[in-house]
Amino acid sequence: MRPLELKLAAFGPYAGEEHIDLRPLGRGGLFLVTGDTGAGKTTLFDAVSYALFGQLSGGVRGVDTVRSDYADPALETSVELCFEHGGRQYTVWRSPQYRRPKKRGEGDTLHPAAVAFTPPEGPVLEKIQEADEAIRALLGMDGEQFRQIAMIAQGQFTELLNAPGERRSGVLRQIFGTGACRELQEKLRAAAASCARATEQSDAALRQYFAGLKAPAGEEARLAELLEDQAAVYRCGEILERMEELCAADETAQAQLRRNAAALDGEVEACAARLEQARQAAQMQQQAQRQAAAVAALEAQQEQQAERHAALAGLAQESEALAGQIRGLKEALPAYARREAQRAAKKALEERLGGAGARAEALKSRQGEEQARAVRLEQEAGEGAAAAL
Repeated sequence: MRPLELKLAAFGPYAGEEHIDLRPLGRGGLFLVTGDTGAGKTTLFDAVSYALFGQLSGGVRGVDTVRSDYADPALETSVELCFEHGGRQYTVWRSPQYRRPKKRGEGDTLHPAAVAFTPPEGPVLEKIQEADEAIRALLGMDGEQFRQIAMIAQGQFTELLNAPGERRSGVLRQIFGTGACRELQEKLRAAAASCARATEQSDAALRQYFAGLKAPAGEEARLAELLEDQAAVYRCGEILERMEELCAADETAQAQLRRNAAALDGEVEACAARLEQARQAAQMQQQAQRQAAAVAALEAQQEQQAERHAALAGLAQESEALAGQIRGLKEALPAYARREAQRAAKKALEERLGGAGARAEALKSRQGEEQARAVRLEQEAGEGAAAAL
């Protein structure tokens, strides 16, 4: 708010009408009212404060005391202030309540308080409450805040300096419209606290991950030196770079180990193939040994069969000799008279011959069985020899 023009009539020590043009003071926003004690400086402050808010600046005198004791009874006490705000001009006129002489007759009467607030656009507000509300809304402050900030009278700035912090902050925030800044400040403070919590959580997670890092032999000291640093969480790039180097070395070592393992796998497969060949050879050798033992057993059986064949041949010769003897005995029988004797002898011979024949038949049957067995053994021996080859 920039005051432009102030008009006083019968106000305080000014018995007549006074006109003060403030435009020559410029647009600096700050000017000084100075003068000797009693020159009327405070009255000017009271006039500006009363015009805007219907209140005096000092807070000591009442509004009913502002009428000049030396004014003409016919002159109405009033204050008119023209000011600029937001690049637009406004005019406010006020007259306080006071007692004046009656125009007719004797005695005095009560002059009522009056106001007229003229904005650049819209109707003139002549109701005190409406005018007061419109001016407070326009300036963003009330009379007390105006006296503490915009108009410093007789050292009363100490009231603001000594005011409680929250009240002082509220006044300044309302005057300068910093409510949005405070909201932004609160949001930034909350965001900073959230970021701080997130950072602490990230730091804790990083330190937990760092605790699980393992370095190969020869690298423990260097890695431990990095991780023991209190600022390790801010050296993640360096730690990650070192871990990437270690991982690359591990990958190279793993690749070499995989090549070595592949070579060993080839050798194992070759050894397994040779072992399988040896096992098959051992099996064939064992089978050949079993076949050789079977052949030896068959040869032994063949020898036994040959011996049996020789025995059967001897029995056959003996049987033929007995048959010749029988024939000789038959031819040697004398006459019929000796027939009975011969019959008895014949009977005996026949009995003996019958036993020899049965024996010969048994030997022939046994000889056939032995020959069949010998043939079978020869076949098995042949099959065994072929398998051994």
